[in-house]
Amino acid sequence: MRARQLFHAGMLGVLWALVVLVAGGSVSCFDPVHAADVDALGPERKGVRPGPNHRPGQNCLTCHGGEGPGSPDFSIAGTVYSAVGVQEPLADVTVVLQDANHETRSTKSNEVGNFYLTTTSWSPTFPVAVQLRDPRADQNGVQPMNSPIGRNGGCAFCHYGAVDEPTHMPPVYLRQKAL
Repeated sequence: MRARQLFHAGMLGVLWALVVLVAGGSVSCFDPVHAADVDALGPERKGVRPGPNHRPGQNCLTCHGGEGPGSPDFSIAGTVYSAVGVQEPLADVTVVLQDANHETRSTKSNEVGNFYLTTTSWSPTFPVAVQLRDPRADQNGVQPMNSPIGRNGGCAFCHYGAVDEPTHMPPVYLRQKAL
């Protein structure tokens, strides 16, 4: 009788440990802050399917930064606009990036101004210096970013909102004045 009681107590202990392990594991996989960031993006624009042309101007790495729900994961991503304060996306701008190890990559903005590099194509060592290259740029075809990307490759992590807001940078732009 005593052996049976010990066996049942042991089995209950094992079951309880499994319940705690499974419950603890599922809780630790859910990040409420990340979930709130994804929810704050809002729904997709009507008629725009998820893909390279969706969500211009939003922080791409919210969904494509390794925590999902987007796939593939991006190391660097953003949107190029034509000028300061002008919400006109600009296609075919070459975005040149150089990391702390002097490795350089480039990509072009698409028809909605979006550009990105996947983590499988490049995992830069931060900080990363950025230049926009296009004949329409003010400075002999080159618009450099004044400071390097410190740690988050989602351009809209810092570049969002109005031009005159002191708490963050304006969107990424090619020129000071409209084309």
